[in-house]
Amino acid sequence: KLPAVADLLMVLDVNALPHIERTAGRVDDGIYSWASKLQLLRLAGKEEEARALSGQWQNLAQDDESKKRVMLSLALNGFREQALDLLDATALNEAIGFYDVIEMPRRSLKLLGIAENAKAPYQEWLADRLEKLDDEDSLQQLLMLAGMLSARGEKQHARDVLMPMMARLKGEDEKVWQEQIKVMVEGDLAEFAIGFMQQSMVDDGDDPAAMVELAKELFGSLPSECIDALWDHLMKRNGAKPALVLEEWALLAGLLPDPQKRVPGLHGLLEQEARQQEQPAKDLLLTALYELCLIRNDIATASRMVDALAEQGHALGGEKNDLDFQLQRWELIEPVLAARVENRPEDWSSLIRWHIAQLKLGHSERAAEIFKRAMLQTLGDPALLIVWGFALYDAGYDSKAVELWFLAAAMSDLENEQSLHDYQRAIASLASCGQSLYRSGEWQKALAISEMTARSIMSRQESSGIHTALRVRYQAEFCHGMEMTQRGMLSEGLRRLEMAHSLMRGDGVLADDFFPALRNRIPVKTYDRWFEESYAHIEAACEDFPRSHNSHNTAAWLAARAVRQLDKAHAHAEQALEMRSNQGAYLDTMAEVWFSRGDRQKALMWSEKAIAASISNAAGNPRGLEWVFANYQQLKKQYDHFKNDPLPSKPR
Repeated sequence: KLPAVADLLMVLDVNALPHIERTAGRVDDGIYSWASKLQLLRLAGKEEEARALSGQWQNLAQDDESKKRVMLSLALNGFREQALDLLDATALNEAIGFYDVIEMPRRSLKLLGIAENAKAPYQEWLADRLEKLDDEDSLQQLLMLAGMLSARGEKQHARDVLMPMMARLKGEDEKVWQEQIKVMVEGDLAEFAIGFMQQSMVDDGDDPAAMVELAKELFGSLPSECIDALWDHLMKRNGAKPALVLEEWALLAGLLPDPQKRVPGLHGLLEQEARQQEQPAKDLLLTALYELCLIRNDIATASRMVDALAEQGHALGGEKNDLDFQLQRWELIEPVLAARVENRPEDWSSLIRWHIAQLKLGHSERAAEIFKRAMLQTLGDPALLIVWGFALYDAGYDSKAVELWFLAAAMSDLENEQSLHDYQRAIASLASCGQSLYRSGEWQKALAISEMTARSIMSRQESSGIHTALRVRYQAEFCHGMEMTQRGMLSEGLRRLEMAHSLMRGDGVLADDFFPALRNRIPVKTYDRWFEESYAHIEAACEDFPRSHNSHNTAAWLAARAVRQLDKAHAHAEQALEMRSNQGAYLDTMAEVWFSRGDRQKALMWSEKAIAASISNAAGNPRGLEWVFANYQQLKKQYDHFKNDPLPSKPR
């Protein structure tokens, strides 16, 4: 076992090859053995041999499970097109989602069976699918197309797809119609679902009670007594008009766009009315309004509510403290954390949070004492170190997080194959959040981590989708190329970097890491060629769907991070914000554009707008709270970047 342990430790010390070689063969798993050989050939630079071996994939992909594993193995070893062909043939949902992320809408349309020169809403295709509506695949494809069109700003065309579909279902099978309403609300088509329900309530003459019950089901994350209390209150104030009540509730839940900014006024009136009620109606209404704030991602209003309720003696202290920490209100949360630790010295979660609060408040010596105390308490527990790493990472201490994840991997039980879970989690954490390795130029370490992650997915120790698998291979090639370039081996370095670039064209990772790391470090002609290829790819998506706000934002983000085409970047950012004026990510992109233009003050101004928007009404695009807080914390890091980092040098 000792050589195997040594191999795992060598991964942390910049070399994954011994472990990869030792674990390559497995008689009982042909796919894994084949994928391992591919990885070794690629690491050795034997591209022709690897390409020849990759052709054996058709012999290995026999059923759905094996096809997925073969697809991931191809992606993890850089055979992108073969992997995507297999993806297209086996996983329509995943394929459509992937092509959306990497700005390839034409491939999505082709995959759905839509002719290349057809125009939305693709009437011939639509008629064919409506004819086969009793076929589950046709129904799914109609919803996919509508979702794609809506996300790319073509709401009228999305409606053109959905209206005849829902009309047919309404006339043939009410139960299936209601199921599709739920599917649309759970996806990104809630605005249309609410419209169909209102039409049913007003125009179709249906029993309003049935629609009311369906409406209440859509908000099932709330306690039933809170749903009933708020629904009844809205019915009374709106003269028993269930269609209007549904609209107001959907606005409060963030399911509808709010261009007229009706939600703040509506929430304010309802909160005022709730406070005038007698118990228990008062508590039920206030609880419902608070929970709806969270659901629509209006964390700022939720925080104000919980502060007020806590002052009035309501049992919401825990919620208040959690919001204070997530929103990084260090002055408020520090004394709370200090009191928790005093009462429960073994509370390791509060200890690490207290350490972070002290750091943020500038009390470095006190923070160091708390950190030592926390480390003594762990007794080398890798699981705790991993969790602490993420707490530090979220607060902006990326380098310290990476140190803890490396320590967690080193302190894991490496002698017992069944007890390697902590080691694998630490490696996965470094792979997904180890960007500080890039910034510090530790390319060999990052390369070893990426290759180890690829091996873990091949061996089914980690689950993955096609996008993650390609990103892992991209990271490996990117780090390999940067390491070669750093050592003066420019030709081989550029070959590896070219491979990395080709794997993720259209993906935001090129803007995040690739171009900022390469600018002014490689021949300018090569840099410009890669940028133009990536930029043209995204602009093509903008031309195909001119109202695709996310495509415009991606184009602006890429150009700003690459410090190229900055006038066009500004125009794209303006177009994105014209359609989604309160989108935190789009506001942050505008900040990045101004930063790249050399205007720090405007960058900071737009960054402040982005941070505020990220915790206000999602207005038609709500996300889970974990995502919202992570986004908020990332935008806070961006503010520090605009405030403290040197302005980009002018392009050569």
